[in-house]
Amino acid sequence: MKSMTDLPLFYAPDIERDFCLPPDESKHCIRVLRMAEGDRIKVTDGQGHFFESVITEASTNKCMLKLNGKEKWHKYWTGTITIAVSPTKNADRIEWLAEKLVELGIDKLVMLKTEHSERKRANKERLERIIVSAMKQSLKAQKPLLEVDVPFDRFAGDCTEPCKLIAHCVDSDELPSRQLPHTIYQGTEDVCILIGPEGDFSLKEVSLATEKGFKGMTMGESRLRTETAALSATQWIHVIQHIKRQ
Repeated sequence: MKSMTDLPLFYAPDIERDFCLPPDESKHCIRVLRMAEGDRIKVTDGQGHFFESVITEASTNKCMLKLNGKEKWHKYWTGTITIAVSPTKNADRIEWLAEKLVELGIDKLVMLKTEHSERKRANKERLERIIVSAMKQSLKAQKPLLEVDVPFDRFAGDCTEPCKLIAHCVDSDELPSRQLPHTIYQGTEDVCILIGPEGDFSLKEVSLATEKGFKGMTMGESRLRTETAALSATQWIHVIQHIKRQ
């Protein structure tokens, strides 16, 4: 008999209320994977739990389940990691970024509207599907929160994380010097990182963020594209946490 770890994973946010898979997951389970009544599967509610389940009705519209066990998924990073990024003009690149951020491990993804944004609107429905797929592929049980089309000034003003960082390349005597992440992040607190568009944040935006308590950060000498910077910043946080745990 397969262990719970080896079972195919599905997403059902209301599993404990409805005892079934949503239509899209039901179709994938029954029509694509050819699973049938009596087969065992693993389900996550996206809220940090896995459920060992047995198919009791193999319908492509509403696959009914019997829950045999509930297991808490233990997040392997400390605190919350929020990445707020200005979406790229090419939708494929920002969708790829969303997938990879979930694989690395984040708690929240925000799509910002900035002065230099090349894309003013993001497709939330499609990004949600990509996030769910990446969560399942990387065997996580927590679905990151997603916000789209959030004005930069509003987000910067509302951010309450103890550690607030902004990655930028703006050179100005009006701004404090930028620091590497390990010099300003302690490795345990909630953290929020702002990542700008291809044209970078404006001086006005960086100044506003600084006034709101954000600290300028750099990730080295190379000038990075938006998606590269977001992934690099996220990995910096995970590496710092790993070192602190040693």
